[in-house]
This record gives sequence, structure tokens and C-alpha cells, in this order.
Amino acid sequence: MTASVTGFSGQYDFGSGRSGQLQLRAQQFAFSFGQLVRVSAENVAFTPSSDVILSADSVTGTIPSLDVSGTITGLEVARDGRFSVTGFSVNLSGATRTLGLANILPLNLS
Repeated sequence: MTASVTGFSGQYDFGSGRSGQLQLRAQQFAFSFGQLVRVSAENVAFTPSSDVILSADSVTGTIPSLDVSGTITGLEVARDGRFSVTGFSVNLSGATRTLGLANILPLNLS
């Protein structure tokens, strides 16, 4: 498992009559769980005191063994757990393998 962050910055605002506001930003975030799953995100912001606690310009996930990937653009996660996206795409062009459940239920992706 590996993770990397570039362009990281953070700030804490003590003023504005609030109890304080933390803001963390990263230009790029990347995470991989071995060769199983890779996730990367660009322009990520975490602001736990705001209505939108997490936002990212784009998030891409890949499953290399299946040659499958997906991208979300304009991700926003609200404090109450709701989320919104401005775009979503999935690339299955490389998924031409046959999967199965214990050789009982085959599934052909093409």
C-alpha cells in the first residue's frame, strides 16, 4: 500500500467569531493498494467546518488487473453525507476477460 501527496497546504483560521476553521488542500493525491486498486485525485480540499467538507476537481480509480477505470469530475461531499458530481465516466474497453464465482456463475465482460 502506498500513498503520496503533492502541493499540500493547510491553514487554521482563529478569527471570524467561529470556533475556528481548518482547511487542508492538495494539488494531487495518489493511493494504491498493491496492484489491485489505484486512486488519484486532483485539487482536493478538506474543510470540516464548512457545509462542503470535501471537494476534488477529479478523482480517477483503476483496477489494473481488469484494465477498468473510472473518473469522477466536480466531486463535492457535504457535511450531512450527500454528495454531488458534475461528470462521471467508466472505461471498460480493456475488460475482455471472463470472471466467475467459484466457476459456477461465469460473467463475460466485453
